[in-house]
Amino acid sequence: MKKARLTSPIPFALFAALLILSSCGTLEVESRWADNAISVDGRLDDWQGRLHDIEDMNVSFGLQNDGRFLYLALRAADPRVMGQIMRSGLIVWFDPSGGKGRIWGVRYPLARDWSDFQGLPGRGEEDRKRSRDAAREQLEEAEVIGPGRDEKARFKIGEIPGLKLAVVRSPGLFVYELSVPLEKAENAPFAAAAKPGAFVGLGIDTPKLDFVVPGRGMGGPGMGGMGPAGMGRGYPGRGGVLVGRGLRGAEPLKLELKVRLAEEPRRP
Repeated sequence: MKKARLTSPIPFALFAALLILSSCGTLEVESRWADNAISVDGRLDDWQGRLHDIEDMNVSFGLQNDGRFLYLALRAADPRVMGQIMRSGLIVWFDPSGGKGRIWGVRYPLARDWSDFQGLPGRGEEDRKRSRDAAREQLEEAEVIGPGRDEKARFKIGEIPGLKLAVVRSPGLFVYELSVPLEKAENAPFAAAAKPGAFVGLGIDTPKLDFVVPGRGMGGPGMGGMGPAGMGRGYPGRGGVLVGRGLRGAEPLKLELKVRLAEEPRRP
């Protein structure tokens, strides 16, 4: 396993190389101690000099903690990555043992349903409006997955016990922030379950985007067709059913991190 220490800045090119070399395993990183209160608002004012680039993907991420919370920031400027996130959703997984287990996770933004894409170019104004409304509603809820195998719970943003989430989108930029309690409590059932100085496992995933969608084939049964704009080629289907897989040129985002939580610096 390759290790990178993030308690002091390292060259972005070196960090990207370490990440690539460890892509088949887990990258061990260190959180930074949060000297000041962090506002989970998607603005990144609290992350100056504390984000590290993954150059090939035009994605940056950072980790900070204090004695109570772990904070994660993610910034994406690659249109393919942004499209992958907004279509298939983003899941941040936690493993309190510091491993690669998917013990529990939070999915935000949520995945888009096929019906949301009725507003693609060439559709009517009513369909485009429906698509815009669906994109807005996509950011109004989040889903907590686990810790049980089949446990899932949907929450309105701002109503998840103990968790804070924020996403801000602007032309050419996607910003994500998350804060998670370090310890479980009655009002914080979802937690990293680790103390400063300990390790916690983090997985950051955009699940592979698969669609099986009703539609009109290009020539009848057995003839494949093109999926919606930006989607892969339709697979042969019957009765006009098209199957689209993934975004053309986009690979799912997948980071495996073993994070050592920072300890409060000693005061002179």
